[in-house]
Amino acid sequence: MKNRILCVLFSIAVGLLGTARLAANDPLVQPFMFDISIDGYTNLVGTSAAGEVTFTLPSVWAEVLNNSSYDSRITEFYILKPLTSEGRRLNALTGAGDFYTDPATTHWSVTNQLQNDTTNILKLNKNYYFGATLHPPGSSQGISSGDTLSFSFTLQGLNPGETIDWDAYLSRDFPHVVVRWQSVNGEDSAAGYGYFTPVPEPRLIGALGVLAMGGLLVARRRLTKKA
Repeated sequence: MKNRILCVLFSIAVGLLGTARLAANDPLVQPFMFDISIDGYTNLVGTSAAGEVTFTLPSVWAEVLNNSSYDSRITEFYILKPLTSEGRRLNALTGAGDFYTDPATTHWSVTNQLQNDTTNILKLNKNYYFGATLHPPGSSQGISSGDTLSFSFTLQGLNPGETIDWDAYLSRDFPHVVVRWQSVNGEDSAAGYGYFTPVPEPRLIGALGVLAMGGLLVARRRLTKKA
C-alpha cells in the first residue's frame, strides 16, 4: 500500500514539474522580482525600491514599492528593453490606452530613454530603457516611502518568427530596473538600479512539496523497520 502511495506521489510530482517547465518556457509570459536593497546599487545609502515586473508580451505590468529608509519619492522608474532575435530592443508605445497607472494620474508619462541626469549619475546607455517619469519632477504624485504604485505598459509587437532570449535578458550585462528618488529627507536626490530574479513557479513549489512528502514517507518507513 505504501509503495502505491509513493508511486502516486511521484506521478503527481512529475506532472507538476512538467507543467512548471512548460510555464517557464512560455516565450511571452515572464514574471520577475527585484529588490535594490538586496541586489542592486544606489548612490545614496538608504534609498531602495522593490517590486515585481511581469512581461505578457506585448504588455508589461510593474508594481513598484518605495522601501527606502528615508522619506523620499520615486519620480522615475525604468525597465530594460527586451532584445529580440532580430537585434531590436522593444520600445514602449506612447499612444492613448498604451500606458496606465493605478491609481490613475496624469502626472506620469511614458518614455523610451533615461532622463539625462539619471544617465549621468549611473553611466548607463539611456536608449536601452523604457519606463515612466513624473512631470513635473517636483510633483507630490511620486511614490512616497512605504507606498506602492502599479504601471502597465504596451511594447512593440514581435515580428513573425521573432523571439526573445530570456536567459540572455537575465544576464548581468545591464541592470534590469532603474529608479530615481527625489526629496530624500526633504532635500537630496538619488539614483540606483537593480536586477531581476525569476518569480518561483507555483507548480514547481507544489512539485517539490510532493517529493518532500514522498521522502518523509520513505524515511518513516525505514525508521519503522529498524525499530
